[in-house]
Amino acid sequence: MERTNEELDRLLAVFRRGTLEDFFTIHTVLEREGVSVEQLKGYLNWKAEEVNKSAFAIKSANDKVIAEAKEKAKERAAEWDRLVRKCPLCNSPLRLSRISEPEGPANKEGWRSLWFCGNDGCLFEEYSKEFTDKLHAEVMEGKYANN
Repeated sequence: MERTNEELDRLLAVFRRGTLEDFFTIHTVLEREGVSVEQLKGYLNWKAEEVNKSAFAIKSANDKVIAEAKEKAKERAAEWDRLVRKCPLCNSPLRLSRISEPEGPANKEGWRSLWFCGNDGCLFEEYSKEFTDKLHAEVMEGKYANN
């Protein structure tokens, strides 16, 4: 059944003009080279499988990188716990937090960091005017290792 231009216009309205031109070019080349629609479908299925294999390889590589990063983070946390000051109340490793609010109404003393106990139920806190990066470096240098 031959379709009118108006019918084709309604049918193809969902495609952009560039997409239709690309289709026509592809169709012309494949027809000239003797590639059938079935061969094209087979190629597209093969290509999808190749893309899936590649995506799986990338995911596997990402999973490995993430696992390695998690392991390194655990090692750094264990090193921190070994080197950091201990809570004077419960002897747990202290945590260090940056205070971002500069000296002013909410921080009258100008505190820059906070040592606090991460142990549930322990409420130890100690404020400092030292910056956290300096304190962190001191911890990792072993300054507090025997405290």
